[in-house]
Amino acid sequence: MGETNRYSRIVEEIFFKSYRKSFTEVLFERENIIHAADKLGIKLPKKT
Repeated sequence: MGETNRYSRIVEEIFFKSYRKSFTEVLFERENIIHAADKLGIKLPKKT
């Protein structure tokens, strides 16, 4: 369950930072995941 909570928090961070009422989708890149995880103090697995 810890993994779900960790990744849910990251997705929520990206969504609420990027979403606008007129949008039909929210686009993001891996870099956004890294920044959101850093902001939330979440350690990500290293990219191989």
